[in-house]
Amino acid sequence: MIRSNTMSHFRFSLTFSIIIAIVLCLIPAREARAGLASGMVDSGFIANTNAGGYAGAFLVLDDGKLLVGGNFSQINGIDRSSLAKLNSDGSLDGS
Repeated sequence: MIRSNTMSHFRFSLTFSIIIAIVLCLIPAREARAGLASGMVDSGFIANTNAGGYAGAFLVLDDGKLLVGGNFSQINGIDRSSLAKLNSDGSLDGS
C-alpha cells in the first residue's frame, strides 16, 4: 500500500509540475524575474524588454547565465533582436 500511495503522489506531483511549466511558457512576459530555490522572487534580478516586446523562452546555462528569446528589439535599453544572454543578476552579457 505504501508503494501505491507514493507512486500516486509522484504521478500527481509530476503532472501538476508539467501543467504549471506549460502555463508559464504560454504567458509572454515583458519583464523577466528569477526565482530562488526557496520559491521567493529574486528582487536583485530584473530584465526588461522594449515596449510591446516580450520574452517567451528561457534557458539557464551551466555557468548560471540565462538565454532569453522572444519578440523584442531591446533588453534593458540595449539593442538585442529576439535573443539575449543575461548574467545572473539580469544585466546583459556582452559576449
